[in-house]
Amino acid sequence: MSGISVDSTLKDLLNNTNAETPTIDRASEFRTLIWGGRKTGTADIAYTILGRWVDVSGNPLGDGWLPIATGTITGSANSWFRVVISDQHCDQYRIQVSSTTSQSLLSKVIGVR
Repeated sequence: MSGISVDSTLKDLLNNTNAETPTIDRASEFRTLIWGGRKTGTADIAYTILGRWVDVSGNPLGDGWLPIATGTITGSANSWFRVVISDQHCDQYRIQVSSTTSQSLLSKVIGVR
């Protein structure tokens, strides 16, 4: 599991704030992605999952990202969560998170074939 500090700055699970950088690459070989982990604070964590397709060179097909899902990770400090991503089968995904209160987020994405 890897961890990041989540605050009001929108960033992905790799702590990247560049909106064009994917969190997950070559995801089309999986039928489902499972994102799970634990948040250390009591504040909610908002998330947005974006997806896009790329050509054989890795260049995006079309402009921007397709919104896949939005949601909120709720619960007390040190509560566990799981989000299943299986709708679009995109080549790349970007999972962005933010919170009103700074806290750590420990998580991992697993691909299921």
